[in-house]
Amino acid sequence: MFNRITERGKYYLQFGDKCGPLTINVLPVNEFTPVFEPLFRVVTLKEGLQGNSLLSNFTCTDEDKEPIGAQDGCSQVLIESGDDADAKFTIVGDSIVTTNNVIDYDTGDTTYTLIIVGIDSSTRDSRRTGTMTVEVNIEPVNEFVPTIQNRPIYISIPEDTLVGTNISVVTAVDDDAGPHGHVTYKLLGKDDTFLISQTTGRIYLKRPVDFESTQKSYYVTVEASDGGLSSTAVVNVTVTDVNDNVPVCTQTENNVTVNEDMPVGSSIVSLSCTDNDPGTVLTYQILSGDNGDFQITLQGDINVADVLDYDQGLTSYYMSIEVSDGIHITMVWVLIQLAPVNEFSPIAPSYTVNVSEIAPIGSNVITYIADDRDAPPHAVMSYQIINGRLDFETTSFYSILIDVTDGSLSNTMRFTVNVIDENESVPKFLNGVVISTIRESDRTGIHVAVVSATDEENNPLTYSFVGSYPEFMIDQRTGIIRLRTQVDREKAPTIDILVMASDGQFTSTATVSVTIEDVNEMPFSIEENKLTGTTVGIVSAEDPDIGDTNGKVQYSIVKGNENLQFDIEANTGIITLNAQLDYESQRSALLLIEASDLGSPSLSSVCTVIVHVLDQNDNAPSFLSLKQKERISEDTQVGQTVTRVYAYDKDSSVDDNNMVVYKSTSNIPFTVDSLTGVVKVSNNLDREKTKRYEMLITATDNGSPQLTGTLTLEIDITDVNDNDPIVKGTYIATVPENVPLHHVVFSIDASDADGEAFGKLRYEIVSPEMNSVFKIEENTGTVQTASELNRESQDFYEVPIKVSDNGNPPRSTTVTATVHVSDVNDVAPKPSHFSFEFSIGENAEIDTQVGTISVLDEDLGINSKLAFSISTYWRGSETHFKVNQDDGSIFTTGTLDRELERKYIFSLRIEDGGTPSLSSDVTVNIIITDVNDNAPVFNRPFYSTTIFENQTTGINFLSAGASDDDLGINAVLAYELDTTSEEALRSNLYFGVHSQTGNIFLRRKVDREVYSYFTLTVIARDSGVPSLSSEVKVNIQIEDVNDNPPVFSPLFYNTEASSINLCDPVITTVRATDADIGRNAAINYYINENDASLPVFVSQLGKKWGDFSVIKVVQYGSDLVYPDPTVSRLSDSTDVLALPLGLSLPLLALLVITTITLIYCAWRRRWCKRNK
Repeated sequence: MFNRITERGKYYLQFGDKCGPLTINVLPVNEFTPVFEPLFRVVTLKEGLQGNSLLSNFTCTDEDKEPIGAQDGCSQVLIESGDDADAKFTIVGDSIVTTNNVIDYDTGDTTYTLIIVGIDSSTRDSRRTGTMTVEVNIEPVNEFVPTIQNRPIYISIPEDTLVGTNISVVTAVDDDAGPHGHVTYKLLGKDDTFLISQTTGRIYLKRPVDFESTQKSYYVTVEASDGGLSSTAVVNVTVTDVNDNVPVCTQTENNVTVNEDMPVGSSIVSLSCTDNDPGTVLTYQILSGDNGDFQITLQGDINVADVLDYDQGLTSYYMSIEVSDGIHITMVWVLIQLAPVNEFSPIAPSYTVNVSEIAPIGSNVITYIADDRDAPPHAVMSYQIINGRLDFETTSFYSILIDVTDGSLSNTMRFTVNVIDENESVPKFLNGVVISTIRESDRTGIHVAVVSATDEENNPLTYSFVGSYPEFMIDQRTGIIRLRTQVDREKAPTIDILVMASDGQFTSTATVSVTIEDVNEMPFSIEENKLTGTTVGIVSAEDPDIGDTNGKVQYSIVKGNENLQFDIEANTGIITLNAQLDYESQRSALLLIEASDLGSPSLSSVCTVIVHVLDQNDNAPSFLSLKQKERISEDTQVGQTVTRVYAYDKDSSVDDNNMVVYKSTSNIPFTVDSLTGVVKVSNNLDREKTKRYEMLITATDNGSPQLTGTLTLEIDITDVNDNDPIVKGTYIATVPENVPLHHVVFSIDASDADGEAFGKLRYEIVSPEMNSVFKIEENTGTVQTASELNRESQDFYEVPIKVSDNGNPPRSTTVTATVHVSDVNDVAPKPSHFSFEFSIGENAEIDTQVGTISVLDEDLGINSKLAFSISTYWRGSETHFKVNQDDGSIFTTGTLDRELERKYIFSLRIEDGGTPSLSSDVTVNIIITDVNDNAPVFNRPFYSTTIFENQTTGINFLSAGASDDDLGINAVLAYELDTTSEEALRSNLYFGVHSQTGNIFLRRKVDREVYSYFTLTVIARDSGVPSLSSEVKVNIQIEDVNDNPPVFSPLFYNTEASSINLCDPVITTVRATDADIGRNAAINYYINENDASLPVFVSQLGKKWGDFSVIKVVQYGSDLVYPDPTVSRLSDSTDVLALPLGLSLPLLALLVITTITLIYCAWRRRWCKRNK
């Protein structure tokens, strides 16, 4: 389609002949991104660079052409990211440079990853960007000096601080970051009391300090370094005193004797005690033995505090005195013996004693009648026996004077003896028989008789019946007998009553005879319980009168029927019952019956009718109560009476109606006597089995039918303390050793079968030792801990516990409770020493055992399983030793060399297996012992010296000293010369070496002209076994001494001289030799002063002085001599012929010219000779 396209972006289209050309402009498209070179770069910069420092160059290109691509590649280059907010970098042209903002490594500016963006200049299309990454690593600069904080540094440590204890820490701050901020520490100076951790700055105590014997203050210089810069600080360590010295007393046992009358406040003895700890105040305390009679002052003076009394039996005091400085205690014992003093006269107080009047002869009346407050030997006791019969009724007391003496002092005492009346006689009745008369109609309560008795001791008397007299009663005090019930003469006309009088000990009896007078009565009888209306009897009266009025008799009861128990038919005289009668309440009735007529006046007559009530068995035996209670001790013996039950039957004795038989069917350990009703114990009692018994007792009469009464006898068995307390079960407990105080271990379960009176239990621990460890609640039996338990001290306790009841005396049971203390990890491992020191030879092989750390952990099981590890190395390499973690054995792990490191110090940590784990640290010092593994080393590889041949013999001129890095005998050196060669033998002839010092001395003088040079071999040999040695060569140059004069050869010269041939003015050549060398062998020739006027001179060409010839003009005519160039010159002379020449000054110039000419001629001559 197109015919032609230009290269300039224009296209020319040809559409035939009729159309003109079409121009198409091709516009650019932004199709390429800018490209950086390089794309990635790593740059390292030092912190703190000044602004505009070059970081990196770059190029940025873009394949797009203008106007899309920038002329130089990128239209805009910028840092997109990776820089700080306060930019540290910027783009300047095609370079990345630093800004004026400081790059500080120490504030965190350590790395930057800069993203550089290049942007093209497209305006039509979206702009394209290219990136470049620059990794900038900032290299720190050591800018800051470590600064030690908190200066000045003052430390106080107690003198008992353990070696290895961290006493302080020095902290240094270095504002540098990175490696320059890592601070290390070290101590400057030679004091090895402390050491410092290189990394932490912790200062540790290296060796013990003692306030009393070593210095009290240390100034330790600490250097803090970051590897380049450093600073120092002085740490002032002050050692403070610790109370670590025990009080010392010059005399710990004192024995003194004092009189018992020593005044209060007097000083007995003074204790002299001191304590090496400065400022310590000692206290004194009497612990025991003083009985409160002594006191001790603050100064240790023992004074009398109370009156001393030998006579009280306290004749000596043995006091234990505690001397304390607050921590440590020293015991002092003081024995004070009292000497008795006769202070008191015998005390003879008056006494009144009572003696029975019936006391037999020889009875002891009084056993102590005098007292002397003095103790033996100043005490006297006296006793008195009373002889003679006593009779209270004749003499009731005696007064006796007694003189009492103790040998030097005396006193008089009076004592009165009262004679005590005794009941010696029986009561005596005034009348042994008393006769009395009463009527059978007398009312009850009437006075019957009185009995009276006397007692010689005037003891009160009591009266009682001997036997049963139910009709009578007696007053116990007065002896008056009265009528209890009506009597019936027809039954018993006379009653004899036996009366007893008692004074409480003795008794006597009397008889009262009572006669009953008869009364005329008409007797009737009727059974009790008859129905009313029953006829009792008939009374009949006759009246001689006649008629219905005068002879008519009517009957009436006029007396004795107050209770209307009877009725009488008025016309017939029939007496009937108006109420039932009860024999038990009324056994008879005495009626007064009146018979009267109807006349006027009426006449009457009376008669007495006695109605006897006949008993019927209508009353069952009756006890006083239906229930009776008794108490009896459970220890009552079998057969002993408990009580007596009594049943009363109101019936009469007719047909034995009132005879009672007792019986019990209860199956209990008691019986009742059938006749007496006495209840007795029939078997052993035990309240703990049965506390109460109910005994059903019946009382049966003998009537017909038989009637029975019942009594329930309740017998309470009272407790007797007859049972020991019983402890139930066994008591074995396990408690951990860290239980708190008052921890309940267990409670004792005990009981006592006895009742509350005796069964209340009391618990106590009967071992004083256990009482300090455990306590028990007295009332409950709860056992608690009273002190802290420590299984390591004691893991097993047997606690005897006594359980007592409250009887008197109490009964008890003892049980042993067992307490096992289980282990708790409360004890850190205890090394036998805080610091261990071992030694091992430096030639020890690897894995050689150095030693074992002995450690005790008093815990048990896993709590006592120990693990050993090296925690800190204080001195020496970390690679030379290891520790067996199980048993604490230390082994070598590297080759040892004492000469490189003679001592290793490290901290070894011992940890137990408890939870939490406890640990202890010990310091291990390993001394590397020397082995003779180093041969002596001379101070130089060889020695070279020069001596003059005139050296004085015996003087040291060279020290060929050697050293040996070994120690002790291995480093003791001996020196000798090698004599194994001929040259060595020759050298040994002239030279010697001191065997101990290595100093070389001259044995004999050396002639340099014979031997000018020696080579010695000095051997240094140590004293080890096997011995090691080294040798060194010693070159000795013999320095010449001008000890040989020149020697002419020959001694005489004869020659001629030409006065014309100036080219060869030499007359002759004289020759001399000198056995010396150097300056000492340089010969100068001179004309003898005596020939100074001769016109000749001598040339110095013959002088041996290097390659030069020295010319010196000598006076004419002198002998030819040569001077030695040394201070001391030796010379020789010879005769020489020479041409006479003038010696005036004008000739001097000529002489110089001539000399030059001669030199030339001499040269020329030598030249001529060589070319011939």
